[in-house]
Amino acid sequence: MTKEAMAAYNQAVRLDPKSPRAYNLRADAYRRYGRYHLAIKDYNEAVRISPEGAESYAGRAFAYTLLHKDEKARLDVVSAVKLGFDSTLIEREIEELTKRR
Repeated sequence: MTKEAMAAYNQAVRLDPKSPRAYNLRADAYRRYGRYHLAIKDYNEAVRISPEGAESYAGRAFAYTLLHKDEKARLDVVSAVKLGFDSTLIEREIEELTKRR
């Protein structure tokens, strides 16, 4: 992740600290670059701000999967699906992440 990209995500959070989208975007970036604990911290904040945000639960499930925290991941998958996230999509992604870890 470039410094510029991270600076943009940090600025988005600073400009709108009540935006779950800003936290999710930064969390997704952290997750893509292997900073899973920081990703989870941001997903947690997004969930706190907007508990109905399926994307936050799905992203956090992916990060938990990569950290081998399968029970926590499973609980987030259930929450994401209940909130409308496509179950086939999330299950496929979890399966792929499990193979890579």
